[in-house]
Amino acid sequence: MSYLDEDILEDLKKQMDSGGTTYTDAEFLHFAWLTSEEVYNRLLPYPLKPIDEPIAWAFVANYPEVEGLFPYKEYGLSLVCQYKGKVGRYWLSMGLTDDVAVYFGREIYGFPKKYAEIQFKKKAETIEGSGSRREMQIFSVKADLTGNVNDSLFTKLIDKYNLNSNDVPNYNFKELLSTSGKSLAYFPRLTACWSKTELHETKLGEVKIELPTHQYDPWNEVKIVKLLGGQYVKVNTVLTAAKNLKKIGLFRVLKYMPHAFKKYDMRKE
Repeated sequence: MSYLDEDILEDLKKQMDSGGTTYTDAEFLHFAWLTSEEVYNRLLPYPLKPIDEPIAWAFVANYPEVEGLFPYKEYGLSLVCQYKGKVGRYWLSMGLTDDVAVYFGREIYGFPKKYAEIQFKKKAETIEGSGSRREMQIFSVKADLTGNVNDSLFTKLIDKYNLNSNDVPNYNFKELLSTSGKSLAYFPRLTACWSKTELHETKLGEVKIELPTHQYDPWNEVKIVKLLGGQYVKVNTVLTAAKNLKKIGLFRVLKYMPHAFKKYDMRKE
């Protein structure tokens, strides 16, 4: 091991050229709810557009084998939205248990990843998951994989927007604060990447979700208006390389700035 790694760029290039980063036997519990129109529209930055229903889509996951990285757990919260008619997920919050995976996700893809404490426990037909940061719980979820869901609208929306397909983009914004800390070093870019999955197992379930108040990761801001349901999947998946879709120009960048700070914790007394 050396602080000089002459092969890393070549290794990354080979990994991306081969399709992306491979996750083997990954387990996800996806869970979703409808939030308020006001919150949904306020948290969506330009040029993303709303869809008919204000869907909040979240997950907690366990990755026992990851190409080029150590095993880790992850959670995420997104809003289902669209860009030029293509429905995808815009990620508001993500937490991981591995620091290097955090850096890769933020610096390469633009994901809003932070280091977190995560629980993912599966016993028979029950899954319990939670995420915490700075000794405060962000969310907890319990799913009973009975085949039933909280509301039949859950499966209808999955079918309507094809949310289980490999063609659903992950939308993120890639930006960097300037050295002064007072502005951005370059105009933000809207990016997209895709998760190409090979499904091994899937089960639907009813979920119970708690969203405590959290000072730095306010999932509770995306309040639950109607709980929809949950879906457990076990998959092999490949996270593709990201693509730049649009640069946020000068006249839009000031409106974008508040969205840029969701990747940072600014201590508040």
